[in-house]
Amino acid sequence: MKQEKITIIGAGIVGCSIAYYLSKLGKRNITVIEQGPLFETGGSTSHAPGLVYQLNFSKLLTTLASQTVEAFKELNHEGQPSFYSVGSLEVANTQERLEDLKRKAGVGSSWGVEAYLLSPEECAQKCSLINLDKIYGGLYVPSDGIAKPLRAIEEMAAFTRSCGGEFYGHTEVTGVEVADGRVKAVETSSGKFETDLVICCAGFWGPRIGEMAGITIPLQPMAHQYALSNDLMELANETEEITTPLVRHQDSAMYYRQVFNGLGIGSYQHRPLPVEQNDITKYGETKEMPSIKPFTSEDFEKPWQDALDLIPALKKAGMKKGINGIFSFTPDGMPLLGESQKVRGFWVAEAIWVTHSAGVGKSMAEWIVNGAPTLDLELCDINRFDTYAQSPAYYKKRSIENFEKIYDIHHPFMQPETSRNMRFSPYSIRQKTLGAYFNEKSGWEQPQWYEVNDSLVATYEKSILKRKGWAAQYWSQIIEAEHLHTRKHAGLFDVTATKKRLEISGKEALGFLQELTTDNIDIPIGTVMSTLMLHELGGIKDEIKVVRKAASTFFCVLQGKSTQDCNEKIHKLASLIYLVIS
Repeated sequence: MKQEKITIIGAGIVGCSIAYYLSKLGKRNITVIEQGPLFETGGSTSHAPGLVYQLNFSKLLTTLASQTVEAFKELNHEGQPSFYSVGSLEVANTQERLEDLKRKAGVGSSWGVEAYLLSPEECAQKCSLINLDKIYGGLYVPSDGIAKPLRAIEEMAAFTRSCGGEFYGHTEVTGVEVADGRVKAVETSSGKFETDLVICCAGFWGPRIGEMAGITIPLQPMAHQYALSNDLMELANETEEITTPLVRHQDSAMYYRQVFNGLGIGSYQHRPLPVEQNDITKYGETKEMPSIKPFTSEDFEKPWQDALDLIPALKKAGMKKGINGIFSFTPDGMPLLGESQKVRGFWVAEAIWVTHSAGVGKSMAEWIVNGAPTLDLELCDINRFDTYAQSPAYYKKRSIENFEKIYDIHHPFMQPETSRNMRFSPYSIRQKTLGAYFNEKSGWEQPQWYEVNDSLVATYEKSILKRKGWAAQYWSQIIEAEHLHTRKHAGLFDVTATKKRLEISGKEALGFLQELTTDNIDIPIGTVMSTLMLHELGGIKDEIKVVRKAASTFFCVLQGKSTQDCNEKIHKLASLIYLVIS
């Protein structure tokens, strides 16, 4: 059987990871195109400090990071490891941060990542450079460490080549040919590459490539400060690149890693430094690689003082040099993955850090080859953003906000502050009059409770589960009172924010929905059921609500992030059995 032609744009850690895992799954006609040299390409991979902290309050990101660690451990290059398992230490110098680390330890226990809470003295045993007077304690994850992505890339590329894959360096993409809504070829400085499938792994250049294909890739390149110290007397006898744990001091928005006899110091404390696409150079146009901007020393004055407070040994050592390194941020802090709905055959794998790179490569390969990944990637689907969110006026502000808050203590109900009031329900004026507290959902301002219903709290006071402290943030007793009152009497809900609603009718409608979902949809006329829609491998695609309007007519409400994908799938399958969808 003829192998489809796959073209990957970008030979950084993401592009090479996808090529590697596609090759492991049997794909043989793979071409990887890179505008810079192979393999220190000049993108974010080339300057990344390589810190891998697995634990995240997102289970998906935690899993992708853990898969990356396991992959890098197996990819030694010329006798040198691609991963140093030195562990990580997150320290707290506020009580609030210590409580957050306790929650994170619980997450580790739930998701299979070993993590331990440590006293200040125990923290010092792990890293003797830390000033104990500045911390309340810390969280230690022994399996974290430093990735060496360029070593991993060499091994991934070697395997891909052994399976027939080809790599082209110094080959700039100049266009993407699209015909009849499907990608046909990639045009480059070295000629045209006919292809069946394109995977855009161009990093912060991704929006340029997307524009060539006629799609929006909503990411914002940001500069992030990273500095190297001079040698520390305390590390004078070190002969290895790194033996001490990574240190993250989120209350100061900073991190530290050993680099032989000195330290690498990263800061998110500085003002946002967005980088526009037109300001990103090509490889060879400047002395530094494209992903590095000049170090703005004035932005590092306060972070450096914080570094001296936490690690006093830096006072004698001093700072050697620094960079402003570019990498990508998105409106919701998640990667951009999957096939474009607008241009078939055009896949995206963007806004991915080294931390999650190999895990993403594995999932993308599964998605392309098997029709669905093993992990649920709905929260990363490139199609999750509606038209409003594809405007630079929206995604630039929201991405910058994510940069500013990256090391904040995040509450799961905390709402974004920027790019709000994008969409209003027809009832919004009335809702404001009733004292609505609004959250955002799919760009819509959606009420969570109404202050006018405060009087209901006294009615249901004995039944309301009261919350305190952390759990009570972004919450009101009115929510539970409204819920209880609706159960006892009735309520009217504004579902404008629901993204897609479909009416499915025809004699095969019931059988169609029975196969598509996990529940028995043969419900009485006039009733509603919540059920799960499945993808090609039998995994969960979306949660949907089904209302039976008549014997052969159903009304479906799609609720997940990627409802456009679900909508298209339903239309495609239904057309095969001549159902009517409106």
